[in-house]
Parts: sequence; C-alpha cells; structure tokens
Amino acid sequence: MAAILLPGETGSISDINVTQAGFREQIAAIAVAARRLAGGTDQGVSTTLLYVDPEIGSDDWQAGIADASAVPPLTNQQITSGYSKATPFKTLQRALIEAARLSIISGASNDLYDRVVIRVSPGEHIIDNAVAGSEVVSSWGTSFSPTTEDLRAFNGTSIGVILPRGVSIVGEDLRKSVIRPTTVPASNLNPSTDRGAIFKATGGSFFFNFTFKDATGITTSHHLLSAFEFCGEAELIAYYTKIATAFGLNSSDIELINPGETQITTVYPDNAIPDVDSTKGSSPYIFNCSLRSDYGMCGMFLDGDKVTGFKSMVVAQFTNVSLQKDMNAWEIYGGGQWNVPASYAAYIASDINDVRYRIGGNINHETGCYEVDYRSFGFKCINNAILQEVSCFVIGDAVHHWTASGGECTITNSNSNFGLTALFSSGFRGIGTDGGAFDQDQGFQAKRIRRALKLKTDGTNIRQITVGTVESYNSTTGVLTLNTAFDPEVTFGRFGYSLKGGDYIWIENRSRDTGPGFVPGDKDASRAVNVRAVLAEDPWSPAEPNIIRVIPTNDLAINNFTTVDSEVITDNRVFVRRLVDTRTPEERKYSINIENSTPLTTRRPVGNYILRLGNRSGTSSQLDPTNGSNQVYIVSESVVNNASPGAFNIVIRPGDAAGRFTANEFYRVGTPVLNANRVFRSKRNDSFESFSGDVWEETLPMLVNERGVELLRISIGPELLIDKDLSNDPESLDLGVDQTTDSDILEQVRSATDYLGISGLMEAIGYNIISIENILQLQDSEETREWDPSAGSSPAPGGKLTAREFWPIEFNRPSLIRAFGQAYEWAGQGNYSKAMPKYQVTVLSDQHKVDYFAVNHFGGRVYNTGFNEDGLIVQGDTITDLGTNTIVSAETAGLGALGGDPDFPATPTSFDTLNVNVEFNSLQEATFNNITINGTIEGAPIFAPNFLPEASETVAGIIELATAAEAALFNDIDKAITPALLGDLRSI
Repeated sequence: MAAILLPGETGSISDINVTQAGFREQIAAIAVAARRLAGGTDQGVSTTLLYVDPEIGSDDWQAGIADASAVPPLTNQQITSGYSKATPFKTLQRALIEAARLSIISGASNDLYDRVVIRVSPGEHIIDNAVAGSEVVSSWGTSFSPTTEDLRAFNGTSIGVILPRGVSIVGEDLRKSVIRPTTVPASNLNPSTDRGAIFKATGGSFFFNFTFKDATGITTSHHLLSAFEFCGEAELIAYYTKIATAFGLNSSDIELINPGETQITTVYPDNAIPDVDSTKGSSPYIFNCSLRSDYGMCGMFLDGDKVTGFKSMVVAQFTNVSLQKDMNAWEIYGGGQWNVPASYAAYIASDINDVRYRIGGNINHETGCYEVDYRSFGFKCINNAILQEVSCFVIGDAVHHWTASGGECTITNSNSNFGLTALFSSGFRGIGTDGGAFDQDQGFQAKRIRRALKLKTDGTNIRQITVGTVESYNSTTGVLTLNTAFDPEVTFGRFGYSLKGGDYIWIENRSRDTGPGFVPGDKDASRAVNVRAVLAEDPWSPAEPNIIRVIPTNDLAINNFTTVDSEVITDNRVFVRRLVDTRTPEERKYSINIENSTPLTTRRPVGNYILRLGNRSGTSSQLDPTNGSNQVYIVSESVVNNASPGAFNIVIRPGDAAGRFTANEFYRVGTPVLNANRVFRSKRNDSFESFSGDVWEETLPMLVNERGVELLRISIGPELLIDKDLSNDPESLDLGVDQTTDSDILEQVRSATDYLGISGLMEAIGYNIISIENILQLQDSEETREWDPSAGSSPAPGGKLTAREFWPIEFNRPSLIRAFGQAYEWAGQGNYSKAMPKYQVTVLSDQHKVDYFAVNHFGGRVYNTGFNEDGLIVQGDTITDLGTNTIVSAETAGLGALGGDPDFPATPTSFDTLNVNVEFNSLQEATFNNITINGTIEGAPIFAPNFLPEASETVAGIIELATAAEAALFNDIDKAITPALLGDLRSI
C-alpha cells in the first residue's frame, strides 16, 4: 500500500501532473486510512484498542477481511463494532470476549498477552456476572448477534466475569462510568464457599476510573459479592475453550501465558532459581476506582489458592463506601443474647457498644469467616495472597482490611472511616495443614525448658510498711489504737497489699529492757526485739479508722504485744511485713531453649511467628486450631543463646487459650473470657466469686466467642504479689510462705502468660497436668532451672509426641497487615446514622475504640500506626492521647489506662512514669545518664557492692546503722547510731 503524500509533493492528488494510476493509488491509500481510523487496529500491532458504549454500541460479530491490501489487513469486525469510539461494542463482556479472541494465535507458544486496552464510555454498564448455568457456547459462524444469554454462556460455574490476558479497562470518568452487577449471592449462603465477584482478574490486568454500585432492584445484603477476585487456572482454560468454540479456533492452540495470567508476576518455587528474578508477569492493578454500596458489597477478595507465583495484587486510590441497610445483617445485644434488630429504628436507637454485624457458628480458618457471617469488607487476602494498597479509603464496612490463612496486606496512607473493625488479621500460613513453614524456619529442637526462680529468701527483699504509731493497746479486747487515722487502701493498697485476718502485724520495740528479747538481770544479753500479733478476722473498719483489731490471747506464739511494757509501746511504730519480688525479668520468666543443627541456613525465630511441631504427617498430629483450642502458640521473645551456634531462648504466649468465666479462678489483667455470649477482659489481677461488670470490660464484639483471643504480653514474667505474713519470727527470711505449695503463689505463677504458653504447649504435645505442674515448679537456684524432656527421669508424653526426646519445632509466618499512617475516623460506630458525630447518642467505650483499631485472631498479626478522630496516636504497643499527653500500653488502654485508672501504668513498663531514650538489651538492662527523679522511689531495690557513695565527714552519702551490740563496743568508725540507740547506750 502506497504512502499518502502531502499536498505539494510530487505524485500527491494536489499535483497537476499526477498520473491517473498514481491518483487512484493515492485515493486507495486515503480510503484505507479512513477505514482504519474508523475501525481501530487488530492483531499484528503492539496494542489493540477496543471501545464500549451501551448507548450506541453493538455486540455483533462479523468474520472475514474487509481489505486484505491494508497493512495490517482490515477486518470486517473492525468496521462493524468495537474498534472505534464511533462504532463501539455495547457491553464490556463482548469486548472481553474479543480481547480473548485476538490473543489466540495458530500454533504453539505464541498466544498474545497484555495487548488489549478497552476504553469504556460514561454511563451505567450492567455486568451479567451470573454463572453460565445451562447456557452453552456454540459456534458464532461468520456473522452473529449475541443475546444476553449468549454472552453469559462464557461465564464459569461461579459468579463473575473473567478479565482475560492481562487486559486493561479504562473508564472515561470515575464518577460517571458506573458498573452494576446483575447477580448477587443470596445473603444466607455459606460465606466461605459461596462467594461471587463482578470481575475475575488475571495477572497484568488493569482497571481504572470506575464506580461500582449495587445490583438494581436487590435490597438484601451484598456481603458475599466482591468487585474483584483472582481468576483460577481451570476456569480460565474453560473460558478460552469457549472462545475457540465460538470463533472456530483450534482448541490445541489454547494456552495460558505464564508467568502472567495465573502465575502472578513470576515463578515462585520452594528453592530460589534465576528465573524468579523476572518482570515478565505483573500483578493485577486496580487504580482510581470507587465502590458505593448501600448493602455491604465488598471491594476485593483474593484467594491465593486460585493462583501461583507471588499471588499478588496492587491497588491505589480505590475508595470503598459500603454501608449496610439490610437489618438482617446486624445484631443487637440484650438479655445475654445477640438478636437481629426488630427495625431500622431499633438499630439507630441501640447502644453502639451493643451492635455488631451478624455472626455465628464455628470458624472456617481458611477464610476467617464464621458459619453465619454477614461481615462486609473492603479488602481481604487469604491463602498466602498478597495485596499492596496505597491511599485506599474504606468507609462503613464491617471489616476494612482483612487477612487470613497467611494472607498479607501492606497499607500506606489510607483511611478507615465509620463501620466497625479497621484492621483484622486471622491465622497463619499453613493453618489447617501439617506444614506451612519456610525452610529457614524449620529444623529446630526444643532441648530445655527454662523455669522461673523462686523469690529470694535471704532477707534482702522484706519490705516493712508503716501503718502508724501506737496510742494504746487493750490486751483484753485486742484493740490496737493508733495515734492517727489509717486507711489500708491509701497506705499500701496501691501496692496490692491488704490488711486481713490471719496475717501478723508488728510493733517496733526499741528497748532492750522489755519485750521478748529482754533477759532479766543480763543487760548485755538483752536485745530489742519487735513484737507481733495475728490480725483478727475483720481487723479494720472505715467507721473506726484508727483502730486495728488483733486476736487477744495469752498464747505468745499468736500475740506477744503484752511482753512490752505499756508505757514503752506507746508511740512506737506499727508496721506490716511483706516479701517482695526482686527477681530480674529473666528470672521471672518461663522460656524454651531451642537449637538448630544447621545454623547457617536457618534464622533466629521471628517474633509473633507461630510455634508448631516439625516433621508432622497429618493435621491431627500438628499444633493447629482445627484440632480444638490450646493449639496456637506465638513467639513473644527470641534472643540468642550463646551456649552454642544456632541456639536461642524463646518465650511463647497462647493464642487460643481463653475460656468461659469460672468463679474463684485467678485472672490477670486483660485475660479474655466468655460470659453470657460476650467476650470480656479482666480489669484486675484477682479471683472473683461471681461475674461483675465492675471488674470485667466488654471487648471484641466482632467475635462470636473467646476462641482465638491471645493472652497479653503484660502478663509475661509478672512480679508475684505476696500479700501475707505468716511467720511470728522477727528474723524470718520467708515470712512463713512456702513458695512450692502456697495457693496464692501457685495461682499467680500458673496464670502468667509465659507459664500458660509452656504448660499449654506441653499439654497439647501430650503431657498430663500433674507432670506439667511438677516440672514447672519454681526453682531454688539457677543450676536447677533447665529441664530436659529427653532425660530418662523425665515423663514421656502420650499424644502428638510419644517419646522422651527433644521436641521438633518450626515456626510459621502469621497472616499480616502492615498499616502505615492509617487514619481511624469513628471506626466502630457503624452506619452514618449512628456514626456521624451528631448522631452518636451513646459513647463508644475506650476498650471498643482500641478493639476496632486492630484485631489479632488465632495468631494473625497487625502492625499499625496512625491517628483517630480524638487525637489518639496508635503506634505499635503504645497509644498516645494527645489531649492529655498520656502514653499508655495498647494492651491495657481500654481497661482503664486511657481513663486514668491508677492500677495501670502510664507507660508500658513497670514504672509509674519513665521516659527512656535508650533501648533495653536482651537482659532488660540499660545504661542511663543524668536521671532526675521528682517522685517517690518505692519497692526493694538491691544495690551492687561499692555502688552507692559512702558518707564521710566531707561527703554526703549512704550510711549503715550499727546494731546495739556493735554500738556498745564503741570501736566501729564506719557505722552510725540513732538517737534512740544512743539513749539505750546511756543506760549501760
């Protein structure tokens, strides 16, 4: 074909000397160019443009060549419909069929991929996403006008229209190019198996500039419908087979382009090979779209089991506005039950703390859904699928971003507005199977269990707390009257101590002339010994605040107050003694010593990974929540053990050990329980005779029950509170407390998160409770802390493991959400009718605010930073209230810390206020310079030798008091004496 010459050029039609043949040649060239301009391009060029407009388009098919002389040849289809803006296709489905037809080339390994762009007009585009059903694709011959049913026949056996060959679809205008589905799954179907989509994306596909809306005329919940999901290999092959049938193509020419269509981005074998480093394929990309639903339509549902490769999708500026006007999708709590609202008005009038989306039954760990589950979502990834989001706003959904069964989602600069849960991560890679761990996380052996130490009993950790001074004591009634009023809560309640019957109370005796240490006639042998008495059953009453009652008796083992003369005892100090836990954090913890025989190819266990058994055959032999509760254990701490290469110490916490409330069981702060069909967390470290909302906080309403709620880090290696003095010996080193059998100590030890991690793991492996409790007793010394499960003296397990051996261990990566710069605006407040500030007739509790930021379920993990509407900064494990300039632990923020409850620290440490600009090392040690303390130092600190400055005649410092015997010798120049002792010396 000749080139078209410009006017003025020799041989152009404007040339007066052009020949007749030349003129005809130029006219032919112009005609072909005009037809090409009107009809677009076909195969043989780098990109083909197709057009869709439902107002003026036609879906007709015309076979054959209109102009074989054109380069490339001009087809009849190009000048019939679909290839120009003037003659577009009517439906997007027809354009997708055309894109697939163009891609199939005669011969092997030569089909086209990533070559078609479809431009879509403004207007409403109805997508027939119904299953093909009984519709069958037959030959379209050389000319065909397909009906709606004919186009539907290309769909598969599940709801959704396929986007083949990495096609790009571009809308004319974000707001004006509207997509509506024809079909929505019935709302009462199985949420794990009966989902549907509008579009099923292949790798490399691109979707831009559209708004998705609800199906016309369907006013029931759309929560089982997503705008996008992955297209699987089998359904894609079936689709191309139908294309071949319709257009008379050879079925042997059909092939999938991978990496590309269903092998997303590149190959991804277990072991790295050079071919992994390839950009041949690419992720589907959704850009600059909106979804606006009144009935809970979802944005994306990515099931990694449908594809291979990186299993990834990319999305930017996809705004999901998904409210829920179907009241059948909601529940309101009342009378111990969750029920569907009686009306829309009932929903609006309900307490926001008693509202959730409708859920019920058992959980499906693959999808993270319950058997009944009406929760809509913006974005969801399961089965190791990966989603990268940028600037994606989610407004109104039940769950805004959701991962399960190893799915991962990275979110940057996005918003979570209204609706309920912003970030929800459930499960881990390999959940429901016996594997799932990466090679570098396998091959470990648990060789020792490292047990916590007992409290010291060397006398260095006994605290004396002053109650007051003696006004008088009545030996007949046992009434000890103080000079000033006393309140146990004010004096030492903040330490967790109390004044209770059965404990000893003490009176200081500073005289050697009276009391149990007095030796008549032998001043030198006499000693000033303090006296004590056992407190009565009700020792103190606020009605008589200066009176303490003890047991009046002549039994000096119980009460020896009367051994001190009454005139001497007056004005003496009254005090109680308590044994203080001065163990280091490491000495308080239970941990596992693990080793790997191939340290060069493995790595340190990663925090928040899931501990599992290695070399398993079958899920029942594995630690897995599908086997029941107490099967999920999470790495909380992981430090190098220098004993040998590849050795580490890990602390684990249970991820599925919560239960129902049990009266008189000891609970730690934050412990989750189920009571009356709601999940609660304890607000105190205590046992309770009955359930009371005063000490339990409602939490996690988005969960059916307590399953999958992990125990808190704040209860790892906790300090023991020993609120008793059972010894009448003034020189007692243990205050009469047996740390092996004392029930108060045992319940505190056995309720600690790290203890429950080890004990639960041992029970899941197959050890019995008696053996576990014997093995995990507090130890007397460092030398006895480590227990060897392979030792001949150790009991053998009788479950998943059956021999005295080191335990085979591996670690699975959790489902993950990483949210950077996330904005939370009224998350947890539901639809606009409850969430808009002027409609918030009830206040969302602090705990629910925290709950709706992020949920870690069955080991899933959310890492998030961001702000909410009240100026709360969420950053890792802390929440900062900019309004009050308070920093609190995220674990206790909603249990009272945000509200100023003094039982919770202002920072996530064991101090009331501590600003630290250096990091602690693995032993929880740090070096500080220039510390200023403006408060009270309390507790029982231990100072290293020669650490404190010694006092001298010229330097202020620390002194040590002399005993009476030492003072009487008058020869010790390094110790000081008190005025009272000096008075005693004068009488010598």
